[in-house]
Amino acid sequence: VYGNADGNCVIDDIDLAIMEDIISGKRSLSDYPFADADNDGSVDQTDLQTVKDIIAKKSMKVKVLSTEGDVIDVQYPVKKFIVLAGSNLAPLMNILDATDRISAAAYSKLDSIRDRPICEGIENGSIVKLTVDGTAADMDAISKLKDTHVMLTENGSHYDLDSDKNIKTLNAWNIDVLRMDCRDPGDDTRTMAVFGILLDKGAEVQSYID
Repeated sequence: VYGNADGNCVIDDIDLAIMEDIISGKRSLSDYPFADADNDGSVDQTDLQTVKDIIAKKSMKVKVLSTEGDVIDVQYPVKKFIVLAGSNLAPLMNILDATDRISAAAYSKLDSIRDRPICEGIENGSIVKLTVDGTAADMDAISKLKDTHVMLTENGSHYDLDSDKNIKTLNAWNIDVLRMDCRDPGDDTRTMAVFGILLDKGAEVQSYID
């Protein structure tokens, strides 16, 4: 996440201090590329203000580098989101413990034990269950979701919901789509850190990584 200068699981005063050092010439942007919060090639007062707004949890768009190499504008903080989870992203959802913010879910395979919170949400109607492949009916269901502005999805071939065509439609509905590689959650700390920052669950993610 741009603004996360030190590359850990939280954006805080340490990131601001690094950015101030870059502005004063004590450090180099080349050593801390994510200090450039607005991704315009330099670090200045605008970047400092952006990070201050992130720390204050101000509603805004932040820039995220996906594992596909694309810079995506994502609504922050993520209050409600859609999750498209394959077998590797599913455990990460448990680590993040953010089931109360999931408005809709599509899984390649839901396990009643491993994915109990999400299964319970689907059963009680608080989470909309989407099919695996992503049909027109799913897009219709997504169009009716309230206060949902982000879709977090495993980068893979499990779904049609996050196809380029559907992403354009979702973006038109003010839903940002972030695709991230999710391999073994014990190894893929980058994706964990990104989701941790966006969901303000950085402390939980850092504890798990440690």
